[in-house]
Amino acid sequence: MRVLLALLLAALGAVATVGAARACDGGDALAWSQRYLQLRQTPGHFSGASWTPAVDAWGGEKHRLMQCLARHATAAPLRSAQLRRLMDAPDERLRCPSPACSEITGSAEWQHGTPPAPQDELWLYHWRGRHDRLVLAISGDVVRAGGWLYVRE
Repeated sequence: MRVLLALLLAALGAVATVGAARACDGGDALAWSQRYLQLRQTPGHFSGASWTPAVDAWGGEKHRLMQCLARHATAAPLRSAQLRRLMDAPDERLRCPSPACSEITGSAEWQHGTPPAPQDELWLYHWRGRHDRLVLAISGDVVRAGGWLYVRE
């Protein structure tokens, strides 16, 4: 049963990634940023408020915007200051190398680029609290890769 659930969640992740890629095509990073920053301040279920579909739902608006911004940050690639202007300060910042950095690098589902070895930092942005997080690998002050840490319940 667990294997079946894991396969189903992996398939959903692939579908969400393809859907996000299409949603991002021809988009405007500044418009994504403005809306993402609004939604980032909107409390949802995972921060103790009631369920808010735009913030909490798989493939919801906040999730899609974060996917688009990660794709943009790695495709350009952006410098960390440019990323900070688009997404604001990360919720968590890990210096690398460290045990925590190694654990997250090994656990993340990398979708945009390949994390360089070694990277200087990992920037983590909470999508649904610490429950699900966007991970961006920074090396030489440039965003080199993006991926996700999903709880997969």
